[in-house]
Amino acid sequence: MHNFGKNSVKILRRLKWNVDHIFWKIKTGILLFFRNIHYDIFKPYWINPELIVLSLIPDHLSSDPDKRTKPVHDIGRIADGDWDLKTMPFEELDVFQSFKAHFINGVNWNDTELYTRIASYFKRGSVRSGCANIDEFNQKLNDYENLYQNILKNGYRLQTKIKSSGPFGNEDEIIVHIARDGDYIFANGRHRLAVAKLLGIDSVAVKVGKRHKKWVEFRKEVLSYAEANGGSVYYPIMHHDLQDIPSVHGWTAMKLIEPYIKKNEGTMLDIGAHWGFFCHNFEKAGYKCTAVENDPENLYFLKKLHRAGNCRFKVLETGILDINLEKKYDAVVAFNVFHSFLKEKRLYDRFVLFLEKLNCTMLFFQSFPDADVKKSIKEYYMNYSEMEFVNFIKEKGNFSKAVLIDNANGSGIYKFEH
Repeated sequence: MHNFGKNSVKILRRLKWNVDHIFWKIKTGILLFFRNIHYDIFKPYWINPELIVLSLIPDHLSSDPDKRTKPVHDIGRIADGDWDLKTMPFEELDVFQSFKAHFINGVNWNDTELYTRIASYFKRGSVRSGCANIDEFNQKLNDYENLYQNILKNGYRLQTKIKSSGPFGNEDEIIVHIARDGDYIFANGRHRLAVAKLLGIDSVAVKVGKRHKKWVEFRKEVLSYAEANGGSVYYPIMHHDLQDIPSVHGWTAMKLIEPYIKKNEGTMLDIGAHWGFFCHNFEKAGYKCTAVENDPENLYFLKKLHRAGNCRFKVLETGILDINLEKKYDAVVAFNVFHSFLKEKRLYDRFVLFLEKLNCTMLFFQSFPDADVKKSIKEYYMNYSEMEFVNFIKEKGNFSKAVLIDNANGSGIYKFEH
């Protein structure tokens, strides 16, 4: 009889949750429609858990705990204010520290910070982690053991692939908020995130809870730029919350040069970096990168995305032909930029000097960005064909060979070597 009553309570709680969830999704959809926000707020992103550095400060550590909604009900919210500044490192949470102590260092559960804290609530008669007493929590620890072993054995999977928890169970993913500058702030799913970090999992599924108003305003700026440029940005944007915005060039060029990039070593110079797409990717591969850009609009977006990605690469706000070339680079990327130096004799002469001074192990080069430029080059001071342009760079840059890797967007991508 006792079990029947206990199960009935669980069923009623679940039914109430599902009804509340239906009304929440309807309300959220209506609000988003009137805010003119049309991206899929329920779509999960797969991101590297190491990108989730920060966490909201949990109530038990805060002197002024927020009256927060359930994290899943934050999905789709846009919030102003300083909530995104009230954070702490995720890896300082007692959950992470205790999981690390137990699973990595072999410490017994009852000797961990987490166990001590939860046990203190039971002594005061509180309910925590769905448990009413220490015996129930001891049983809960088996769930943590199973979670660790499951991810270790099977990798990280969507919750819908693991369990069926009612018609809205697909909302039960790790939830992160997005701060004003694009930082991911952990909000829900700490046990899964802790295990993923400890096991070195490459990617986990997350859903975005609330977004800071300033971040949403920046997203709108990116969308406005795209609308003014044929509906696309130039290259893909690396931040996951902006990857739904189309790009002209896509990933083709990066995929073509990727096999030639040595992992975890080297220096790279991106000439005409635009918004930093190649620097983001080379840095991810372990390179120390320098982005060269002097267009004010491009610099604005380059710096914002540099901050959003917590990148380390250096940004040089200077003209390409004014770069100090005393340093040798392992890789130089010059895509769809060198053709602009063929327009006038003055630029052409400076470009020759630039190539003669350029000191690098390899240069990745694409000649013309589109068909319109190919047509207009007939009016340039030097109207090279693609192969003439390649041979010119090879000669003036004193490269031993130039190899066509493949074509992308109508122009060849070449690898020059000394």
